[in-house]
Amino acid sequence: MILLYQVDTLPGFPALQAAMALHHYPYRLVQPSEYHMPLGQLALGEPCETPALPTAPFEKPMMVLCGLEGAEVSRFLDLLRSVGAPSIDLKAVLTPITQGWTSHQLYHELSQEHQYFQNRKGFGQ
Repeated sequence: MILLYQVDTLPGFPALQAAMALHHYPYRLVQPSEYHMPLGQLALGEPCETPALPTAPFEKPMMVLCGLEGAEVSRFLDLLRSVGAPSIDLKAVLTPITQGWTSHQLYHELSQEHQYFQNRKGFGQ
């Protein structure tokens, strides 16, 4: 299962959808009302049972690869590049540790990590 956040309006999303369908990668467009749910629950395709307080969509797109490991992650990312899928800076692989996290927690961590590497990239130039 691939969890997708804020990607359905990006240019190239139809290419992403087509590639995932062709290669049998199931996906879920996670809605802001589901951001409070544990990632592991979202990855299992479980419905949102507990109503959440209204929340805004994330500012940046995010992708969580669930059930993919090692070489399969690389093959999936290569597939996305080959079909012209939109670039998504915030990406993660679901782990035993992060499966209990909410989307909010993962987004916060990935945003901080991305900013750190962007700052380092700019510092080294």
